[in-house]
Formats: sequence, C-alpha cells, structure tokens
Amino acid sequence: MDDKKKQIQKQIQKKYREIKQQGKEDENTSKKEVFIVVAIVVLFILLNSLFKSF
Repeated sequence: MDDKKKQIQKQIQKKYREIKQQGKEDENTSKKEVFIVVAIVVLFILLNSLFKSF
C-alpha cells in the first residue's frame, strides 16, 4: 500500500514538473511575440511618418 502511494506521488510530481516546464516555455514565446509585434508597430509608425514628409 505504501509503495503504491509513493508511486502515485512520483507520477503526480512528474506531471506537475512537465506542466510547469510547459508553462515557462509558453511564457517565453509569448514575451517574444509581444516584443516582435511592438517592434513591427514602431517600424510601421516610423516608415509612415517618413513617407508623409516626402
């Protein structure tokens, strides 16, 4: 009975670590996406103002 509890606990910890790791990966990609979108918007505004001056 005690062995089964330990086994189940190990499985739960393993799943928890996997989910936590996946969350970190998602967080990193979302930060990159936000940075890219902000960069594109800034470039668009700069180019737009340059073309209006000509």
